[in-house]
Amino acid sequence: MVKKTGLFLVLIIGVLLTLYLWRYHQSNDLTNKVPKTASQVIHINVRQLEHHLLVDLVKNPVIYLNSDSVEKKDQSSYLDYIVLPKNVLLFTNNDQLNGVWFSSCLAVKNPRAFSTYLSNQKFTKTSHSDFDLYMNDKLVFAIKEECLIIAYQFKLENTLINGIGALFNETKFLTEESLLLQKIANSKSDVSYVNTEKDFLTLNFKENKLEVLGYINNHPFLKGDNYLPTEPVIAYFNAKIDKKSPLFKAALNHVDPIKFKELTHLSIDSLLDNTNGEINFKLITINHKIDTIVTYEYDDDFNKIEVKSTQNIAVPELDLKISSTKHQHLSAYLWQKKSIQIIDKDTLFTSFPLYKFYTQFNQNNLLISTNKKKQALTVYKTNQLLNAYVNVDQYLKNQFDFFKIPAHNEYLNLIEWGSIQLTDKNKISLTIMPQNKNRNFFGQCVKH
Repeated sequence: MVKKTGLFLVLIIGVLLTLYLWRYHQSNDLTNKVPKTASQVIHINVRQLEHHLLVDLVKNPVIYLNSDSVEKKDQSSYLDYIVLPKNVLLFTNNDQLNGVWFSSCLAVKNPRAFSTYLSNQKFTKTSHSDFDLYMNDKLVFAIKEECLIIAYQFKLENTLINGIGALFNETKFLTEESLLLQKIANSKSDVSYVNTEKDFLTLNFKENKLEVLGYINNHPFLKGDNYLPTEPVIAYFNAKIDKKSPLFKAALNHVDPIKFKELTHLSIDSLLDNTNGEINFKLITINHKIDTIVTYEYDDDFNKIEVKSTQNIAVPELDLKISSTKHQHLSAYLWQKKSIQIIDKDTLFTSFPLYKFYTQFNQNNLLISTNKKKQALTVYKTNQLLNAYVNVDQYLKNQFDFFKIPAHNEYLNLIEWGSIQLTDKNKISLTIMPQNKNRNFFGQCVKH
């Protein structure tokens, strides 16, 4: 009897192990999914992400079985109508596809029921020759029979309909042996990205954190003097920006030059002309001070009465270094615009009067600090083109008055800190560390 029970258990374990290996250790399926015209591809390993959730469920069953989670399961979602494949590929081409991202074809369980669901989710339906289009702002679902293509437009494109129609009838696809898909085919990462410019990135939820690693050749950074603090700080940003970079110019287009000038009385173009792009910023801490506010009221007999109130003000302790060009010093432009003035024997930067910014000049560098008697932090030089760090947890608990983030953001509250580095060899590393280091971070994002 004992032998039979033991054999039965071994058999059950063997079957479960076989099913586990069959589901979660299959090779990537990239066949007939990405058209030959694609220049950028993202591969999402659905089975790998599912595996993270399974392990997190086994380790933390109570979180998945609480009453809130049960209520959410009763509500329909997109996933209820889609057959989840082993992997999903997203692709675009800045020429033919105009920068719109498309998914590979996904199988729909019940197209009619899915159509009703999308209509209830405020998607606008339009019918075309052989497919239906459902649009909600920049998110688009296209359905032909039981095939679904998801599209996302970063900007609204008139060519979207023709692009989707062509994809439904596409016959020429990239193979796993093609240069664009080779790295993805061999990747074991949760998410992979590759493009025709030989950039390659991997994203993984491993060791209970999110980590992005890889190489990028197209970026807006140059080699400069990059110094990092050794003492704890809330945030820092160190980089030398290539002002001629198309990426930087594209980002600059999102800044309204008129509003910037109204706020600071300075011209963005003139500032850029007088700087070489090198920026070193440190937010060391945020202090609080009690400010007394005096106002006056009048009683019924028109007697003037002084009224005092107090206000708790958050004052950042920060340092900013901006490097000038060799031919023209930034300080000359700021003096001319009266953005630097001498007030009570202190040299101050006055374009942002919310705080008192003390100003110094060191060779070609403009130094701005909120601490007059600032003792320089210990720093060390690196060979990296970009270094950035922010302690999200500290900042959410102690914020600027003029840059408020909701303190109870359900996703930001999961994060302790994040950092990004780019070396002079174009190697990039991004890390997001959650506060709870005992659970998989992907599991925390899904069930928190």
